[in-house]
Amino acid sequence: MRIFKILLMITILSPFLMSGSVCAGELTIPNDCISGEVASASDMNANFTAIEQAVNDNDSRITALENKQIITVIDTSDPIAPGSFKTLRVLCPTTHPIAIGGGIDLSNVLTMVVTSSAPTVGDTRTYQLADGQDAAPDGWQASARNNDSSSKDFKLAVICSQ
Repeated sequence: MRIFKILLMITILSPFLMSGSVCAGELTIPNDCISGEVASASDMNANFTAIEQAVNDNDSRITALENKQIITVIDTSDPIAPGSFKTLRVLCPTTHPIAIGGGIDLSNVLTMVVTSSAPTVGDTRTYQLADGQDAAPDGWQASARNNDSSSKDFKLAVICSQ
């Protein structure tokens, strides 16, 4: 149960952890006020203008983030024969091209095993990518083994953002 809670938290938080546009803009005050010196109205107005611009910039960033829609794409694997495995890949649509999370759900959690579950980049499995930075993920791929005596399947979901 604890692993389920951890995976659920990762799924819920991943849009915020993976999004680079969630940081606030910087504020630079153009004029310093020094104790004991007279402050000019133009210097104070320039400071207030800088603050106003930074607040408006942050408001624009927050509004843009709030307006991003997130969708989930789900697909079901073909039946997996007993003692065999299957791989399934689900890509994000062009309207929501960035994968921000994903996961696999087995039809029988007692007799099936997840052997791989990771994002894809450029329709390429994560394991095949070089270490370091790459483009944003565009889908999710998972594999499962069926240890049951009858055929089973699984569902794969990818969470996509604009």
